[in-house]
Amino acid sequence: MNFSTWAIKNPIPVFMLFALLTLAGLFGFQKLKINNFPDMDFPSVNVTVSLPGATPEQLEAQITRKVEDSVANVNDIKHINSTISDGSSTTTIEFDLDKNLQDAVDEVKDAVDKIKDQFPAGSNEAQISKVTMGSNSILTYQISGPLDTADLSWFVDNEINKLLSAVAGVSKITRQGGVDREIQVLLNPNKLISLNTTINNISSQLYNVRQDFSGGRVAVGGTEQVIQAKPNISNVSDIANLYVPLSNSRYVKLSELAMIKDTNAEIRQMAFLNGKPVISFEVYATKGSSEVSVATAVRKVIQQYQEKHTNIQIKEISNSVSAIKSTYHGSMQALYEGAILAILVVWLFLRDWRATFVAATALPLSIIPTFVAIYWLGFTLNTITLLALTLVIGILVDDAIVEVENIVRHLKFNPSPIKAAMDAATEIGLAVIATSITLVAVFLPT
Repeated sequence: MNFSTWAIKNPIPVFMLFALLTLAGLFGFQKLKINNFPDMDFPSVNVTVSLPGATPEQLEAQITRKVEDSVANVNDIKHINSTISDGSSTTTIEFDLDKNLQDAVDEVKDAVDKIKDQFPAGSNEAQISKVTMGSNSILTYQISGPLDTADLSWFVDNEINKLLSAVAGVSKITRQGGVDREIQVLLNPNKLISLNTTINNISSQLYNVRQDFSGGRVAVGGTEQVIQAKPNISNVSDIANLYVPLSNSRYVKLSELAMIKDTNAEIRQMAFLNGKPVISFEVYATKGSSEVSVATAVRKVIQQYQEKHTNIQIKEISNSVSAIKSTYHGSMQALYEGAILAILVVWLFLRDWRATFVAATALPLSIIPTFVAIYWLGFTLNTITLLALTLVIGILVDDAIVEVENIVRHLKFNPSPIKAAMDAATEIGLAVIATSITLVAVFLPT
């Protein structure tokens, strides 16, 4: 006795099985995240090193070529591409598709660590990051209030950043427009010459005061604690009172060599809305999160903040979530329409309402349990998965038409519906299964 025959003879267990699968599918559907596209990882890594004030020629000779030469020894590299902008060098390393992304990041980091001591003084720590898809912002806001540009920029970088970073699913907040705070140390060349010191010496001292140092270990209450020495710099006065060592074992305050200014950095990017300069910020979602759910949570937090701080105006000016919702609803509508048209096609060819009802019942009972599998496998509802479901509907209708038509044909020779159904299923069941498995095998590698 094959499975089809057993199912026809024992309808109650089959009914209970599909009832449970349908309930599980409805549960999975409610839990599924909605995104525009699925999360995809391409084995590519970015290495960014910045050296403020450096020319492109300096960056190429002192940073870019060293990075390229070092990472070239990493295995499974496909391409290396470098881009140099004002004061920054970015090298993108593309690996073979079968390369594990985290392994690639670790190997690139090891390669860069070997040469970091060769970078020029004043260069910032190398930033190594994965190249990810779908890194566009989901929400963009404009902010205004009674504060000046500098204070409003600080407000976005600190208050808004802390507020929204606490929202589950938020990856980062970036500001457009406004200004960045900058502490300028304007050295007096004559003083440097008279005291026999150099700009590089001053730069090294300023770099060192920004670093944390290990202070060793100490036994406290029977346990060993690690001591970390942090720089005692909290304002401009601390920088001005910093003692700089000279070549003759003397020390001099930095304020005697330079003028210290607490000011704003040179503006190199601006944001405009309707032709007017504005300060805005963009919200990004983390990989694997539901962009729609994250946007809803961010909007709720912003609304609650606005109710408590009416002097600050935060206005949403654009988002990508509306397009995602529109695509989702359009794909779902196409799914429903395809199912209805498929059922109509069954009726047009078979001209049998009973057979059409069987096909119409089989479609949702076969599709709905898929959602719990999608949920358990960690997938999301996106353009690709919905397109796949639309394709599967056509395959299901094909199988249903073949099965139902064969049962109708057997009913003409056998008055017993149960016997006709068993004979029809046994006759072509293996062929239908083989056809479905063949289609699965074709799409499985993708």
